[in-house]
Amino acid sequence: MAMTAEIWLPQDVASRLREAAQTLQHLPMPKHGRPGTYRSTMPEPVVSFWEMWGGLTAAEREERRREFNYVRETPTPDQIARMDEALDWLLWINERDRKVVMAKAGGNPYRKISFFDGRSREYLRQIWHEGCDFIAGRLNKES
Repeated sequence: MAMTAEIWLPQDVASRLREAAQTLQHLPMPKHGRPGTYRSTMPEPVVSFWEMWGGLTAAEREERRREFNYVRETPTPDQIARMDEALDWLLWINERDRKVVMAKAGGNPYRKISFFDGRSREYLRQIWHEGCDFIAGRLNKES
């Protein structure tokens, strides 16, 4: 029995790139969300009156932090593997267009991308579609 090769459509590529961007956003960041070399030496700010005077126990402090902090879903190893595969596809596109494709996959509107990139929204839309078409074509050739 012969195996049928998977046919990639541009919509499939766009979906996978969006999934990769979401997975990348859900990966845990270093403390304070910045690399170690860019950390501030300032202490963490006081959140409440009771913390300022040391009136909370460690368990109460942890409970308060959980209430105020957003809890992230940690991506599964399978999601991370698919993200790595999709991010490798971006290397097939030139650098300037790669930034546009990744920004659009991340959910940014064309207007915002246009502000930073300097090209028109219509041209950026064309880059997005051509990038997905190119990646799909290359994936179909490889399979």
